[in-house]
Amino acid sequence: MVEIEISNNQEEIEIGLELIQSLTAWATQVCEMLGIEDKTISVVIIDKAGIKELNQHYRHKDQPTDVLSFPLSALDSPEPILGEIIIAAAVAAEQAQTYNNDLQREMSFLLLHGLLHLAGYDHDEEHRGPMRDKEKELFERLELEQLQPKSGTA
Repeated sequence: MVEIEISNNQEEIEIGLELIQSLTAWATQVCEMLGIEDKTISVVIIDKAGIKELNQHYRHKDQPTDVLSFPLSALDSPEPILGEIIIAAAVAAEQAQTYNNDLQREMSFLLLHGLLHLAGYDHDEEHRGPMRDKEKELFERLELEQLQPKSGTA
């Protein structure tokens, strides 16, 4: 079973327990669909300044970004920790407004994007299409599942 650990290390945007629980459930479903098992994944929600600093250090881009992924082991590795995903809450909130989404939907999409990176997908020129296709497929499947009534409900 996959273990998702989410920590909120910022105060720019209110991130409540309900959102953390929703993101945890979402990530667990994505991992099941990707065949990720027996791994721990850390998700850290940080502020805009923090992600800008990380983006500068690791990608040499002096600007904030929405999500960064740091794979720490391969899917078939015996190492228990798959990797870490960093999400900038303020950037996610700005993008949610731009795309007319709510914060939960935007952060779910960013989390999916980060999980695909940890699963080995990339969006460089050569691999952009397959990653975007998988991203779209999983996002649509998960959203449809969430709209389905649970068994035992009207």
